Amino acid sequence: MKRCPKCGLVYSDSDSFCKRCKIDLLTGEQVSIPAQSQKPGSELNQLEIDFILKKISEGVSLTRERIQKSPLTQKLKTRFRLTAVASKPSAQVEGLIYCLNCGGEMKPSILSYFPLKTLYPLLGLAVILLVLSFFFWALIFPSLLSIAGFFFYRALKLDLWVCSECKNQIKREKT
Repeated sequence: MKRCPKCGLVYSDSDSFCKRCKIDLLTGEQVSIPAQSQKPGSELNQLEIDFILKKISEGVSLTRERIQKSPLTQKLKTRFRLTAVASKPSAQVEGLIYCLNCGGEMKPSILSYFPLKTLYPLLGLAVILLVLSFFFWALIFPSLLSIAGFFFYRALKLDLWVCSECKNQIKREKT
């Protein structure tokens, strides 16, 4: 495992440069990454894309101006005094974790250990045994165990870090 001397990200031994800082992991020097060459027709496509984006941004700005000038917006501004929330950028930056595969930001996530579609048969078995327990009283115990098992397995969760770009998942360890 290699660690970037500038930003501190950890990379595997096969990586030779930091994807975020663009520096060599061994020497700490800047690395120039060759840019991909454009295809001959891409200049025309880029002009079309720029034109479309310009039209979209003009439409959005006109709509925003209309909304800001509407009487309902003016009433809301006078009725509710909205204050800006002060954020702590240093606390946010310290808590960021980056993906080892693509360098994207990892976000915490809690997922079910078992999907619900695999647990519904357990609940179905509980209902069937509960109905049959009216005829055979001993079946009440397995039905109650099946219901308890359903809720037990449904409560099992996994704490994961999920990459926002490549959807890579890493188990989150509690410290």
